[in-house]
Amino acid sequence: MQLINNPGEWGEFLHAKGQKFSNFDEIRREIEAETDRVTGGNKGISNLPINLRVYSPHVLNITLIDLPGKESTEALIFHEKDSKKNYCDI
Repeated sequence: MQLINNPGEWGEFLHAKGQKFSNFDEIRREIEAETDRVTGGNKGISNLPINLRVYSPHVLNITLIDLPGKESTEALIFHEKDSKKNYCDI
């Protein structure tokens, strides 16, 4: 996710080029919908990122990376570690 200081306020997704989301409830729903599309609706872990840019006068310019979350099963924990290797050395 990139936060970009800007006079206007909206969000844009890389997978929805040209579409501006001005309501943050819409942004939340689009994140959930894209997660379902990528993981098949089971809210699983994927190493495919959801790229979001948020433009607002209330933010500093910064890029954040949310790495896949930890799950309870060993197989998913191994998958998480493998996924993190795509983003940084651990």
